[in-house]
Amino acid sequence: MKAREYFEGVARAARARDEAAAELREIESGGVSGVSYDGAGHGSSDAADKVLGIMAKTAGLEKTIETSSRIMDEALALLYGDNHRGGVAKALGCTFADVLAAHYLDGQSLRDIMEHERKIDGMRFASAGHVQYYRDKALRWLDENERAFFVQKW
Repeated sequence: MKAREYFEGVARAARARDEAAAELREIESGGVSGVSYDGAGHGSSDAADKVLGIMAKTAGLEKTIETSSRIMDEALALLYGDNHRGGVAKALGCTFADVLAAHYLDGQSLRDIMEHERKIDGMRFASAGHVQYYRDKALRWLDENERAFFVQKW
């Protein structure tokens, strides 16, 4: 597995976590009345079936959040080290790790990263292509040094 594939999986986990968290907030706010979930109720108006369906759905969402968060934590450790003194940030510099984190974990486009960083740091990135350079160089470096970082992943 290449670094890009690994981080695309991390990005899917991040989206799944965000979607599950949003759905869980909706359930907790009571926004699911009358909703039937597979495995319980099948459209039945029986209150007990609905409650069981919601409980099953909530448990599944919590599991998705837990699993996705673990995957994201592993990626952050790869980017910044377990103690925030290692990983890609130590080897290449924080900007490389920051770009990968913003793009894959936060789901920002390269253009969004460029515009956000302009607001914070002035002209950190001249263009989205400049951000792409940082992303691609970090991914290449990870591929070239996979044994040092990905022994347990591959």
